[in-house]
Amino acid sequence: MARGSKAFPSAGSGARGRGDGPVVASRKGASFGPPITIRCDCAEVGYVAYGEVWTCTSCGRRWNTRQIPEADYRRIIDHLRWFKVQAIGGVGSIVVVFGSLALVVADRMILLMPFAMVLWGLWFLPRRRRSFRDIARTQATWNLRPE
Repeated sequence: MARGSKAFPSAGSGARGRGDGPVVASRKGASFGPPITIRCDCAEVGYVAYGEVWTCTSCGRRWNTRQIPEADYRRIIDHLRWFKVQAIGGVGSIVVVFGSLALVVADRMILLMPFAMVLWGLWFLPRRRRSFRDIARTQATWNLRPE
């Protein structure tokens, strides 16, 4: 890609009842969220947060990530948040299921929980990460203009 930026993909409508407030919250002056990769026309690459301006060290061009539509970036953050919820929720579900089985069926059922956790960590999560990266590489591309 000669110029522009790339970030994580959007998934779904993005409107989940969070209001129209600003997307990027501030923590001690620095914005957070998935980094945006900016590739300058001179082949220099920079990684910045949404809302920041990046200046190319080679040619001096300035790239403003505010050119990315706020709704698109909100969908990216929602998709990333959903991925994290699935990862944590899966572990929580395993603990609840095997804890309940240990209480109801037999105490030894709790010994199966580490195997379920290993299966979760070695099978499900890598598949989700891979699909997340594949979608990110194909969908979220914007052509920014230097200032």
